[in-house]
Amino acid sequence: MTELHQDQQKVTDADLGYPAWRGFVSWAYADDRMREIFTVETGIAWPAAPSNGLDLLIDRATGAETGVAGAFVVWASEQWGEEFCPPLMREAIAKHIRSKDKG
Repeated sequence: MTELHQDQQKVTDADLGYPAWRGFVSWAYADDRMREIFTVETGIAWPAAPSNGLDLLIDRATGAETGVAGAFVVWASEQWGEEFCPPLMREAIAKHIRSKDKG
């Protein structure tokens, strides 16, 4: 068996599922309806678009949209199915669930 063939056999279902998960999250992020459902289910609202350059700089400095986007990725991943997510996202989902259980 060639070395290349042996490496190909190391690919797991999780490796194959990553592009599908990423495609789903990208689609969900771009879909207005999914973003609405996220806001209704979580109570987390997307920040308003910055109206000027100063607001944009403040948003970037504070990570305003980054925090919401991260919460959205976790939420979308839960919709997709935790078992089909990459390992790091499964860890983020588990952390999110633990934090909900505490509060």
